[in-house]
Amino acid sequence: MTPGMKYGRLVAVSREGKDARSNILWKFACDCGTDYVCRSSSVRRGYVISCGCLRAENARVNGAKSDGEASITHGRRFSAEYAAWAHMIRRCTNPNDEKFPDYGGRGISVCDRWSNFANFHEDMGDRPSPHHSLDRIKNDEGYSKSNCRWSTRAIQTRNKRNNVRIVYRGEEMILKDACALAGIGYMKAWRRIFRLNWPIDRALSA
Repeated sequence: MTPGMKYGRLVAVSREGKDARSNILWKFACDCGTDYVCRSSSVRRGYVISCGCLRAENARVNGAKSDGEASITHGRRFSAEYAAWAHMIRRCTNPNDEKFPDYGGRGISVCDRWSNFANFHEDMGDRPSPHHSLDRIKNDEGYSKSNCRWSTRAIQTRNKRNNVRIVYRGEEMILKDACALAGIGYMKAWRRIFRLNWPIDRALSA
């Protein structure tokens, strides 16, 4: 951890020794103006993203006790849904996360409402099966109720940024789907379009 690095609402200030269990402590400056000392590992992993002000704000908005950041009062601390939420927060806010460059590093953010796990779970519900995971519908937009769904790997594969998208028969679709409609091999169509510069309709003609 380096002074000046920001995690959620917390900016790292200085190392403050260790706690009774030898966990490293750091002092953070919260966006609300409060100095806050806690375990650096909790912040790096995305379990703590504010001094507690965010939890209080969510409680006021919801008109009830907040389940908070990494709180276990919601009873789902070890659920698949909580893991999906924590990983989402981490890759969008933690520069040390290996996936940060593809998420927070390119401007993908989490909506304010979902800074609280209880709100996330209320909006998304339980994942339908172990084969489903959290997916954004529009790949260049952030995480929110309107842009997220539980989907299978097959669906998510079709939503990757590196998929080739074209307009065929008046509709935007990935090249793989267009090839299936046209009854032509993917690589043949790809070569015609990107090597020979054929128009789409000609390239997809058998």
